[in-house]
Amino acid sequence: MKKSIVFYTTFISLVFSTVGITIETFAQSTFQKTYGGNAADVAYAFQQLTDGGYIIAGYTESFGEGNRDVYLVRTDSEGTVLWTKTYGNTNTDYAWTIDQTTDGGFIIGAHTDSFGAGGHDIYLIKTDSEGTVLWTKVFGGTSADGAYSLQQTFDDGFIIAAHTSSFGEGQHEVYLLKTDPNGNILWTKSYGNTGGDFLRAIDQTPDQGYIMVAETYSFGAGGSDIYVIRTDAQGDTLWTKTFGGAGDDFGYSIRLTNDQAYIIAGHTRSFGQGQLDMLLMKIDDQGNLLWAKTYGGLDEEYGYSVEPTDDGGYIVSGSTKSFAKGGFCDILCDDVYLIKTDANGDTLWTKTYGSLAYEVGWSVRTTSDGGYAVVGISTGFGAGGEDFYLIKTDENGNLGCQENGTSTVVGSPNIIVNSTTTIVNSGVIENSSSTLTSNPATLENTVCFTTGFNKINNFQKFHVYPNPAKHEFYMEIDLKEPQSISFNMYNQMGSPVLKIPLQSYSGEKNKITIDTNQFPNGIYLLKWTIAQNHYVQTIIIIKP
Repeated sequence: MKKSIVFYTTFISLVFSTVGITIETFAQSTFQKTYGGNAADVAYAFQQLTDGGYIIAGYTESFGEGNRDVYLVRTDSEGTVLWTKTYGNTNTDYAWTIDQTTDGGFIIGAHTDSFGAGGHDIYLIKTDSEGTVLWTKVFGGTSADGAYSLQQTFDDGFIIAAHTSSFGEGQHEVYLLKTDPNGNILWTKSYGNTGGDFLRAIDQTPDQGYIMVAETYSFGAGGSDIYVIRTDAQGDTLWTKTFGGAGDDFGYSIRLTNDQAYIIAGHTRSFGQGQLDMLLMKIDDQGNLLWAKTYGGLDEEYGYSVEPTDDGGYIVSGSTKSFAKGGFCDILCDDVYLIKTDANGDTLWTKTYGSLAYEVGWSVRTTSDGGYAVVGISTGFGAGGEDFYLIKTDENGNLGCQENGTSTVVGSPNIIVNSTTTIVNSGVIENSSSTLTSNPATLENTVCFTTGFNKINNFQKFHVYPNPAKHEFYMEIDLKEPQSISFNMYNQMGSPVLKIPLQSYSGEKNKITIDTNQFPNGIYLLKWTIAQNHYVQTIIIIKP
């Protein structure tokens, strides 16, 4: 697979009308990367960390002890791997959720078939900042139980939102567990009825309670409805609501908004343009619907994750078949689907990312530089059948490669809202685990990368002329103090075509002559590097 660096600048069109531009625009670092081995490696959750890097959690079939192991990948801010870990034993273990803890370590929520009392159990792993295990816990009953979403709580304990087939009224219920900082159970609750209820996500509320989103077959207007459960700090219900229509409706993500309401992302077969549309809903603290929007085309769009943004709007990730690069297909041709909305859910921009194969964006986060990061799965890039997929964009969703805009159709569905007769129960069995860890040699692949460019400071100036250039062009560097400078020139594919190694320059009018006969006509990016800072300009070569 070709590994190239692609430089993307929003100002590139300026070179057609302006000669001798000195670029003074800051651009965020953006990239697409995959991580994994020769088999299937699937990422479900991540966070940006306090140092700007990322922690990504999922499962691996390429490394580890069993059929599948919990898989953690830690990167720096540019997606370069710092370390990787696997956790598990001889059977199947996989992570759905992760949170950075106040001590700088991590708490991982997973499913395990290697340990426990039932078919699979809830698997809680606490590590330090380097991924070394501090303790593990296994919770469940005699049937299937698994963790889907967790957070560290205000008291430094943990809240684990899960599913259970071991406890409750039905064959499948929403399951909530509260622990102390050492993973010891304080209380458990199950919620639902006899039809089947499937937990997807949880968030803490300002009053130290909890709000969960699930899908329910026990209540509602259609086959399945979005199921929202609001509790106090002890897990006792304050209210429960369903949202949906005559078809199937699914809620996958819920977050507290900037105005103390809640935003929910999912997908719907009851409303929208196509067979299945991405769905975004906003509700107030009492569960009253404020607005709802659908997004999509004529095929299928899935919504898996939502985050409030600083401008009062929202960023939503999922997958699309309608706008995928592979076109309409039956299975496994989706692209990652990213939508930025305003505060009312109206689209500001929509983007897709991916190959001709299958990509999905399971989780989205706002980043510290004002951009966005998405984690999911790629089958078209990487080393194996499926790889961890990390996408980092700027504030407008730009990457510079493997991306497209869409003609997303936005709808305003008439959601049916109902209250429910939720039955609340409790119960848990705790077991120990003999977790085995490893440090696999993860293969990192760069699909594309865009460097972050700093503003040019007053003490140095770069001049490039003539621009456009015919036979040759000149780079002139004016400095008020001595500097060591290296230079690179890239074509539009991001491949380096000229390198001048690090040299010392001082004074005014340091002139470098570049013969254009060695280059085809086109647009090129010039990059100077001074003390790890990058300064760029574009040049057009038009030979007669």
